[in-house]
Amino acid sequence: IFVQEQIKKLTTFGGARGEDVLHWLQDTERIFDQVHLQPSNKYLAIQSYLGDAPLKWFRFNKLNIPDWSSFKTAIVQAYQPSCRQRHKYL
Repeated sequence: IFVQEQIKKLTTFGGARGEDVLHWLQDTERIFDQVHLQPSNKYLAIQSYLGDAPLKWFRFNKLNIPDWSSFKTAIVQAYQPSCRQRHKYL
């Protein structure tokens, strides 16, 4: 029950111009870590929290994004914040 309640706190990333992909990733990672989700499960779960455009992007690029670590790098590159913010996270 705790895991389900925590996972419900996740927000969807829609990829809008003003959305901060780094902030979204940090919040998502924090919740995943609280419930001790393994990287392979993070990779599967995150697909449910991608809005229309990011989900299309993910499906199109899925062959090049085999795991959670690759996903984090790829989505930051696809929805680039400023260089300064990106280097802080990666």
